[in-house]
Amino acid sequence: TSYILGQMSEGNFYAFVVGDYKGKFAQVKESLNLTVSTTASYISEINSILGQISDGDLRVSIDREYVGQFGSIKDSINSITSNLNRIITDINNASEQLLNGASQISETSMTLAEGASQQAISVGEVTASADMINSQIQENAENSLQADKLSKRSQENSQQGNREMESMLKAMEGIELASNNISNIIKVI
Repeated sequence: TSYILGQMSEGNFYAFVVGDYKGKFAQVKESLNLTVSTTASYISEINSILGQISDGDLRVSIDREYVGQFGSIKDSINSITSNLNRIITDINNASEQLLNGASQISETSMTLAEGASQQAISVGEVTASADMINSQIQENAENSLQADKLSKRSQENSQQGNREMESMLKAMEGIELASNNISNIIKVI
């Protein structure tokens, strides 16, 4: 078991206790092997999820139950993907609003061009077009303010994601400490 604990302390969670043990030693063997197997499966799944996130796939999440401090890591990862999805949605919405604003500006420009060609016909139509342009500019200014608000909200969400990542790192440090404590307890046994 000390070999296995040494392997765990070096980050190798693929070594297991083998051999035929009786009584409490068999229970220790089974508990240690279960701990190694469970920890290895958590690490493998977390690595896979984080790899997918780094590749840009934000639809991933951890659905199975994690025990102990691993639960807070799972919650942090799921929260990060949820917040990143929300940020991307906000950015997409802001982009769509900007695109609509650009389209309105384009339409306004076309209207203005038509108004200029009709100027010889009617000065009243030019005045009406100018009023419409003014209205569009005001609406575009309001859309720009909304885009600015969405950008600030996205920045706040990003900062929250950073805080949650820090929380996850602290939880992983707690896991390492707990693993060392388990190692010490098993050594005593």
